[in-house]
Amino acid sequence: MEALRRVFEKGEPQISDLLFGPVLRRNIAVVDVPVWRNGKVAYDLAASLPLGIFTDIITRQRPQPDWTIAVFDRKGTVIARSRDNEQFVGRSASPSLYAGLINRYEGALDTTTFDGTVVLTGFTHAALSGWTAAVGIPKSSLTIELWRSIAVIAASGIICFAFGTLFAVRLATQLARSRADRELLIEELNHRVKNTLATVQGLVASTLRSAVSITHAKEVMEARIVALGRAHDVLTHEHWESADLRELVLGIIQPYRTEHTSRINVGGPDLQLKPRAAVALAMILNELMTNAGKYGALSEPDGRVQLKWSKVDDSPSRTLQMVWMEMGGPLVQSPIRRGFGSTLIERSITRELGGTFEKNFDPAGLICTMMLPLNNLAKNT
Repeated sequence: MEALRRVFEKGEPQISDLLFGPVLRRNIAVVDVPVWRNGKVAYDLAASLPLGIFTDIITRQRPQPDWTIAVFDRKGTVIARSRDNEQFVGRSASPSLYAGLINRYEGALDTTTFDGTVVLTGFTHAALSGWTAAVGIPKSSLTIELWRSIAVIAASGIICFAFGTLFAVRLATQLARSRADRELLIEELNHRVKNTLATVQGLVASTLRSAVSITHAKEVMEARIVALGRAHDVLTHEHWESADLRELVLGIIQPYRTEHTSRINVGGPDLQLKPRAAVALAMILNELMTNAGKYGALSEPDGRVQLKWSKVDDSPSRTLQMVWMEMGGPLVQSPIRRGFGSTLIERSITRELGGTFEKNFDPAGLICTMMLPLNNLAKNT
């Protein structure tokens, strides 16, 4: 009767909690919908839904066998469940999850299932019904995948380090004419390898800390390491003395140009970069391109990206201005949460390059303006 009263008073559909149907003698959920006539609610159209509907919806998501997906009503009672459904329908959520369901709109927390499995559970409420959907993944599964990824990355780093050191020793032996020359070459290589490994280690740790899933962490981590590799390719071409800015930019955008040839426009004067500045700029441009491809202008058929740079000689100190502009993409809004990508960009500009960064969330397209001192950026300044 309470749902019926709200239908006539508010003129809005109503969805019940879990009920026991006295006719068919089974658990059901009831949906009440107002029927309008002459601007007023004249009738209440009600339908009882068998819970098998919600079980089928969960099954169609193809969850992993050890995952637990469940739907709860407003009181925290199980409506449907991916595992042992018949046993748990009608029971309240586990004690470790119940308080979160009742007191929070959405979130993620460590819980323990009815069968004693420790899981990482994410949940959210539906606005209309007030029901909750929750997904629990065993923490043991997450830990295995995490350590497997770390082991692969660590093994790759060790192999690269070993081959690099072997190559350096052999090269130094062949070319150096004295013991002092050999030691100098080895120390220089060790310095560069350690810097590279420290950069990779920082990227791995920060990416894993901010990623929403193992799959997401792998994708982001691979993209950032590939961007680092492209910067190293340009530096290797110049014997690690400098890097051409235009060549660096083209190397970062090349994977996107194969698909969006005429939609990415870059241009600016020639400039030779310092090695450290080249690595920092490669990471910055990779984050901007990745964001544009996934969420920004390049995610829409008519979207375009423009990157222009120019020297500003009339500033207090000679500066390079780089302007990133997106057009024709989805409507731009200020992000609710600050991701590691934004932190990486701002930290690279302010700490590594000593510059400033301004981001304008124009509804028509994102605009980023970077002001970078040439004495920190350019070779021979």
